[in-house]
Amino acid sequence: MPTLITGAGQVGSYVAARLVEMGERPVLFDVSPPVAATAEVVALDRVGIVKGDLLDLADLLHALKDEKIDAIIHTAAMLPTPDATPHKTVKVNILGTLNVLEAARILNLRRVVHVSSTVVYYGAFGKEAAQPVVNEEFPTGRFGGFFYGTTKMASEWIVLDYADACGLDVVACRLGHIWGAWGGRLAAPISF
Repeated sequence: MPTLITGAGQVGSYVAARLVEMGERPVLFDVSPPVAATAEVVALDRVGIVKGDLLDLADLLHALKDEKIDAIIHTAAMLPTPDATPHKTVKVNILGTLNVLEAARILNLRRVVHVSSTVVYYGAFGKEAAQPVVNEEFPTGRFGGFFYGTTKMASEWIVLDYADACGLDVVACRLGHIWGAWGGRLAAPISF
């Protein structure tokens, strides 16, 4: 059975390409799929693309059923961009994650992989301090108005609650800065 990847952005497209290499035909689910940029990373005839809104649970359930999905890799997120208002960031990153988990619970899916970020560690050290080596034991910290990091940390806790309370098989991974070609340009990490 195929995997649904929420978010057809840079991370989602590269995840899809890897799944294609492994012999799968994944399905990308995005409110506004960047088809041309995705095509630079993965052959479009080897993936499904479903236009849908992560904030609409019925939309997500419909896609999961129609595509006969048994696992989700949740990469969709509102990144810290000029149009990322606090309200929109919280809505997409937390309620979107909640909908993914609830859909997986309702349909008894095999697994959910939640893609978080190493930004959850940013509040643990000062902006001027030397950047230490960060591993899973490194403390997280308050993010000081940085809604992306706060929503990623909150989503991780919600993921763990779904695992404990609902028996959902979940994994949360924290990606580092993402570099690579995307949409005809070099994608660079966000600086502070």
